[in-house]
Amino acid sequence: MSVPILSARAIVKAFGGRHWFGGADAKHAIDKVDLDVNEGETLAIVGESGSGKSTLARILLGLIRPTSGTVAYFGRPVDGFAAADWATFRKAVQPVFQDPASSLNPRMRVDTTLSNVLRRHKLATRATLEAEITELLASVVSRSIPAPIVRRTAAAHCDRAGHGGAAPADHCRRAVVEP
Repeated sequence: MSVPILSARAIVKAFGGRHWFGGADAKHAIDKVDLDVNEGETLAIVGESGSGKSTLARILLGLIRPTSGTVAYFGRPVDGFAAADWATFRKAVQPVFQDPASSLNPRMRVDTTLSNVLRRHKLATRATLEAEITELLASVVSRSIPAPIVRRTAAAHCDRAGHGGAAPADHCRRAVVEP
């Protein structure tokens, strides 16, 4: 049996509970979650509003620490990761948000958002950056949309991309690193 790509054991996340003058007990957003994601699998986190979905996702992505429990990437606990380990992890583990527009900075242009990913992961040079971005957007936008509109989408701010521009931009941002 192979080691899971991502695993979580006994994940607990509590908020609050540290009040000087008494106050409320800690609220458990997550209580003893165990999961494994194996090669070829996709994890979907579903539940009612306030059930801890976003908190669990943030823990699995390494954005916040659990109160207790461990998250491991290929069997290695992420709490001991060095900067290079985090870079590898963040390239390989990509979230898909329900609302793509909320995961993009509305003040940034689509091409700037994509160029940041390409440059961070050293996937394009300054000379090839524009062509890479155009190719990326063209690969995820409907084939019926003409090239000038694809270029206009790249130049638009994320909140004004039009033609469903937020979804293609968000998809490109993930797909470019080939998770």
